[in-house]
Amino acid sequence: VDPYAKEVFDKTQNVGITAILMGVSPQVKFSLGKSIIYSFTEFYGSLVNMVNTLGMLFFSSEVGVGDLSGPVGIFSLTSQAASQGFGTLLNFIGFLSVNVGFMNLLPIPMFDGGRMLITAIEMVIKRKIPERLEVALMWGSLLLIVALFVLTTVNDVSRLLG
Repeated sequence: VDPYAKEVFDKTQNVGITAILMGVSPQVKFSLGKSIIYSFTEFYGSLVNMVNTLGMLFFSSEVGVGDLSGPVGIFSLTSQAASQGFGTLLNFIGFLSVNVGFMNLLPIPMFDGGRMLITAIEMVIKRKIPERLEVALMWGSLLLIVALFVLTTVNDVSRLLG
């Protein structure tokens, strides 16, 4: 490898050299305004991806339950993100946070979205729904969530083992 002299590199590449590295590392200036806009853009992109993925999960054959990841898969992906640097890890943690928040708002009785749905139904019918029905909905959704948890964990472990 024949490196360019700093003067030649600066004139021809329009990128300042920040350290002696193999490759190019552009200088980036921090901007609070751009950072805030970027965070909202990334949030929106993650949300759109989550909605699209759920749509494909239920309404197409492109994505199946076997493609989902549970705790083992999330740990594996987090390890990969951490190995790529602190910025990548922070970006991935933000992505996970958006996904967890979105899932929590789904109208599943065990989650906050389910609680909001039940409260909205009670406001419309102007009375509380029977406690037995609410408990049955909670237990049913808990069983489905545990089953999904076990299924995704089994899928993750089988992927790791090859």
